[in-house]
Amino acid sequence: MKLFYVTFFLIIQLTLFSSHLGAQSAKYPVRNNAPMGTYLKGSELIAKKGYKFEYKVKGDHSTVVLLDNNGITKGEMTCECSKGSGSGSCEMASNGQSLVCLEDGCSSCSMVLKDLSNNLKYTLFKR
Repeated sequence: MKLFYVTFFLIIQLTLFSSHLGAQSAKYPVRNNAPMGTYLKGSELIAKKGYKFEYKVKGDHSTVVLLDNNGITKGEMTCECSKGSGSGSCEMASNGQSLVCLEDGCSSCSMVLKDLSNNLKYTLFKR
């Protein structure tokens, strides 16, 4: 009987743990590859030759867009704080050739790509 209770307790703990992990999962589907014209180096998104990142402001929200040599927008990137005390943020930093998400009081920062070919959002990675 003792074995039954120990087993039952472990099953409950594993169930709670897995549901806790599910709550921390990405808001958008995770994409395992970088968008065309870029590559991932650790948690940094690097623009390949012929591409660049540029800041765009939409109202009170800013994004970084990936542009090709012709100035055509290939994708939009944002950084999102997915966990924390509610007062944290996840900020973008770009020098035109690379893009990173920097945590500022946020315990998990995600880089989110909006694919303009299908208008869907994907998580590129979480920190």
